[in-house]
Amino acid sequence: MNVCHDYAKKKRISACADFLVMTVYLTLLAGIRRSIINIIRTFLQFFSALRCRTPVLVLASAASSIWKKSLQQSRIILPLLMLEILFLNGCQNDSSTNTQASSRSLREIRDLINSFRNIAPGLRINVIIKLSQIGSPAVPDMLEACNDPDPRVRAGVILALGYSSPRYDRLFQLQDDVKIYPYVIRALNDKDDDVRASACLVLDDIARGADKADDAVGHLINLLNDPNNLVQYRAVASIGYLAPKLDKDDFAESAVKHFTAMLTDRDPELRSTVVRALGCFGADAKPALSSLVQLLADKDRNIRNEVVECLAELSSSNRDVLIALLIDTFFAAKRGDDEYRQELLRSLRRIPSLPSTITPMLVTMLEDKSIKVRKMAEIILGDMESDAHEAIPALRNVLKKRVLMGEKSTIAYALFRIDNHILNEVFPIFMAALKDPNSETREHAANILGYIGPPAKLSVPILGSLALTDPDRSVRHAADSALTIILRKN
Repeated sequence: MNVCHDYAKKKRISACADFLVMTVYLTLLAGIRRSIINIIRTFLQFFSALRCRTPVLVLASAASSIWKKSLQQSRIILPLLMLEILFLNGCQNDSSTNTQASSRSLREIRDLINSFRNIAPGLRINVIIKLSQIGSPAVPDMLEACNDPDPRVRAGVILALGYSSPRYDRLFQLQDDVKIYPYVIRALNDKDDDVRASACLVLDDIARGADKADDAVGHLINLLNDPNNLVQYRAVASIGYLAPKLDKDDFAESAVKHFTAMLTDRDPELRSTVVRALGCFGADAKPALSSLVQLLADKDRNIRNEVVECLAELSSSNRDVLIALLIDTFFAAKRGDDEYRQELLRSLRRIPSLPSTITPMLVTMLEDKSIKVRKMAEIILGDMESDAHEAIPALRNVLKKRVLMGEKSTIAYALFRIDNHILNEVFPIFMAALKDPNSETREHAANILGYIGPPAKLSVPILGSLALTDPDRSVRHAADSALTIILRKN
């Protein structure tokens, strides 16, 4: 009986010890300041449960049991306790760190904004990038700085609000752009040229984010007559970028009308910018096609190249109209204006899938007095391939008349592209062109043989000799490339 009584008492002591250990642990975890009172309350409950008259002995027994239990549970309790302490400290540190970081971030934003007042122009881009990479948190201070009396600050902040590049993503959200948009629109009317130019530069990105393309183009059109050239350039460019986003035809029509008038401006850079912008308007640019074609006669070769690219972009939505316009303009042009007529044909060549109906007109050009015109017509017929099959007799006829090996190889190449079965007929011409004294003719012949590929394997010995010994570097490179293609495919 005594044994059972002692065993029951030990079990009660063990259970109470477990309860006491967990209570101490929980009080420590909870971080309660009155933990001592809780422990004392636990002891009193413990004594009452035992109904014991000798609390000292029980206390000693309980202490022993608590020690054993604590050792047994230390693998669980101590790591949890340490984690809790670290967590609490971490929360305090994070809170402190966040507060400090927030304070530091605000101070950094304001310091960056103020640095626009005296920073060197070449270093301004670094500040712009830093502000743009902060993103949304910087918006309130940057919008406030849009009202700064210093135009350098206003211009710098406007650029930072809309800055984007392939290297840096723009970190502002769509809801930010909605807030930013009115400030940029207001900057378009700023008294300072640099502020207006900065607003024009970034408006397209911000307007897209705020879904305000039509409204933005309406404001930008008002700046097309700005006295500052840089403002004009950037307004034109932004309108071009926004053109695909326009919902209302009125804005596109108005922009194209203004651009068409600007194609005759004396400033070549402005003309070039306008041409590039018109290429973004697609079918809406139809009223400007005639003026663009006339601009192929521009004295500036760079502008002529821009026009060719622009017409190529517009051809997908204005194909038939553009083909007819180019051909009609060609035959209406003066015979002596060979450069202009060549540019017209160069633009025609950039239109994909030319119809076979233009073959007769191209055939008539084969007899033109200008070698530039004849050569371009021959190239276009070759590009048309089987669609120009009816031109084969005319090409064979002019091939017999030509003396220059360079032109003969161009005609032979056009015949081969129209009908591959003609290779045996024209192959000797390519072999002869490889031995021509003119380096451009040798290079052209080597490139043609590389295009033909394995069927041109009989040219390998001569190409090998040219690749090693030709005095012209371009010829050696063309011969080497042709050999690589012929032998690899073979």
